[in-house]
Amino acid sequence: IYDIPFLRDVASSHAMKELVKSFKARVYKPLSVVCSTAEFADRLIVLYKGKIKVGNTYWRKGESVGFTCIVPHKWMQMAVSCEVVECLELGLPQYEAFLKKWGIYSDIAMFAKLLMFPNAFDPELVSVAKQGVADLRT
Repeated sequence: IYDIPFLRDVASSHAMKELVKSFKARVYKPLSVVCSTAEFADRLIVLYKGKIKVGNTYWRKGESVGFTCIVPHKWMQMAVSCEVVECLELGLPQYEAFLKKWGIYSDIAMFAKLLMFPNAFDPELVSVAKQGVADLRT
């Protein structure tokens, strides 16, 4: 949770400790759809244990997805569990409430927009945003 892109850079340690308590554990059976391009991205997901296939790659333990969910959109890729998978999930309403409470909603929304709509922004800003997710494979 402490490695959620951009959030890790703008949220205080006190805020992050509070956020950790808001996540709920979820288990997926093998071959379960974790997220689908037919659904809206409505939650933050952090892989805790197991293997999830996304396209030709896999999520790594600790990797998070859905951190752009505050900008309405559908999941960009389908993700399927390869084995029993344990995740931590936070619903969009709880995520938005947390960001607003700590006064970082607009920062996170701008980060999400830079990643999702790069042609609408200054290339230097987009480059900085992309560096923030360069370590992610999915």
